[in-house]
Amino acid sequence: MHKKYYLFRNATVERFFASFNVDYSGYNDISSIPENVDIYVWFYLSPIKTNVDVYITEMEAYIRQLQFVLSRIKPHKACYAFTVYNMHDIYHIQNRNIPVFIKKYIPAETLSEYKIRGSDFYVADANALYIKMIELAKQNKTIYNA
Repeated sequence: MHKKYYLFRNATVERFFASFNVDYSGYNDISSIPENVDIYVWFYLSPIKTNVDVYITEMEAYIRQLQFVLSRIKPHKACYAFTVYNMHDIYHIQNRNIPVFIKKYIPAETLSEYKIRGSDFYVADANALYIKMIELAKQNKTIYNA
């Protein structure tokens, strides 16, 4: 028998859980905590903000929301919490020129660049790009040091 999951989320994450029996909350919605599930999943992504105070305020709100949800879940039910946090101090990064990095290291057959009305757009072979980015990272070649 397949377990039934309920996923609290603040972003579109359905592709990560396509093979599971999952019901989803609305974005940033903790107003409903269904009881007819086996496992709860908290999947909130860290916001990307340039203002540190706004970032901290949002992260504190996420923590309060998770605490509220946990206080309403029956003790015998599992709740898995997943999040992604800033692994780099985005507020002090000096070098993150993605177009320069792409032109320097990514082959045209992996990623094509288009400019539409002054904005850059890219079309990528996701698997090939992922493999290339891992290969480059192992050589310490990233957008942060390109």
